[in-house]
Amino acid sequence: MVIADGGQLSGPIKDILDEAAASMGLTIAWQIVPFARSLDDLHNGAPVIVPRVLRTADRETFVRYLGPIAVQHRIVRFAARPDRAVAIRGYEDLKSLKIATLRGTATFPEFDSDGSLDKQLMTDDVARVRLLEARRVDAIISIDQRTLSLAFQAIKFTDWAWAPYEVTMDGGNYYGISRNGPLARRADALDRALQRLVETGRVREIYLAYGLDPNSIAD
Repeated sequence: MVIADGGQLSGPIKDILDEAAASMGLTIAWQIVPFARSLDDLHNGAPVIVPRVLRTADRETFVRYLGPIAVQHRIVRFAARPDRAVAIRGYEDLKSLKIATLRGTATFPEFDSDGSLDKQLMTDDVARVRLLEARRVDAIISIDQRTLSLAFQAIKFTDWAWAPYEVTMDGGNYYGISRNGPLARRADALDRALQRLVETGRVREIYLAYGLDPNSIAD
């Protein structure tokens, strides 16, 4: 999680990468960028490092993964207006819904590969929340409930709830570097620096300093 507060970024995935880079004499310049654009940058060979890139088969060709810094228990959930949320109890209930997703973001294999679902692709969570507020979608799929909840708070929209249906899975928490970009030559050294932070317990220490569990992003 990276938190933006008055233009200042903070959070464990930022601190961990900053510390690993500093051990190599490098400094990271951070920016808030929609994930879909970050994925395009990785595909196009841009000199970027993207945090929390889910490892999928289609990304292996252009992403050099760093880590994982933890194996995280993930819960995929669906947010909707309360009257609609209670009716989402299984995968089949998604078939009749318009669902707001984040462009380029992997959720769980069945959903991601299902071309029959009505998926509305957006670039950020606030845009997705506004679609739900305007009743232009029926539900929002989320792999990061804390971040989505902050988006609801940002526009002061409270008429929503989590659906009973959820999907749980475990996956590595990786950073990604383009295989075709100029940072690729630094990838092995940076990966070793990150693994040292894992092995010494420093990753867990940084997460705990934020009151977070490195093995869960369910909240």
